[in-house]
Amino acid sequence: MAQTIDYLKLKGESRLLLAGLRTEGIFRRSVQVQIIKDVQKLYNQGKPVDFDVYQNVHVPAVILKSFLRELPEPLLTFRVYNQVQEILGESCVESSLRVSRCKQVVEGLPEHNFTVLKFLLGFLHTVTQEIIFNKMSASNLACVFGVNLVWPRHGSISLSALTPINIFTEILIEHFPAEHQTKKRQKPAGRQVMPTDLGGSDPPTGPPTLTGVAKAALMRHDAMSASR
Repeated sequence: MAQTIDYLKLKGESRLLLAGLRTEGIFRRSVQVQIIKDVQKLYNQGKPVDFDVYQNVHVPAVILKSFLRELPEPLLTFRVYNQVQEILGESCVESSLRVSRCKQVVEGLPEHNFTVLKFLLGFLHTVTQEIIFNKMSASNLACVFGVNLVWPRHGSISLSALTPINIFTEILIEHFPAEHQTKKRQKPAGRQVMPTDLGGSDPPTGPPTLTGVAKAALMRHDAMSASR
């Protein structure tokens, strides 16, 4: 997997973060299903993916969403689904208190989940900085990524649950990256995103793991931030 990550860092994520940042509708456009299947197959086989072959910035964007969506447990864990509904289902709660509660939820995630989410939110926040070109606000990105970050253990997401999930995701994209929280967190029960999901040495054997894009494609955000 290390070789795959290095390759993506040079090819896939550079296209996604540099050339792709100003692409209108980034993360909202679709890609042919067969292309996505072909890329996922390469990842599952531990092989590098040359995104230049596709000449389409939307391919790595869709792959990122598919990796998140196909995790055995959502990145935010099953437990967070009910917490989100409770926090954002109270219309009387002040905005500042909502932000604080949302951050507390994130800080309670397992360590690996927190690390990957931190990279992801930082990257998505960077995407919003190019809104003049890509037309992707925090609200728009939340509508795209919210359902790929959290879902119930049983059944599908109800229509009434979509709004709280989207608001929660929007709050995180807008407010969390600036905090760079590093304090100790209480780790909840539930399956963590394991080290192999984050780019360990063992090749994936089941559904595509997160790292093909999460650690490989998102790490550049830190490099970009450090250079500013």
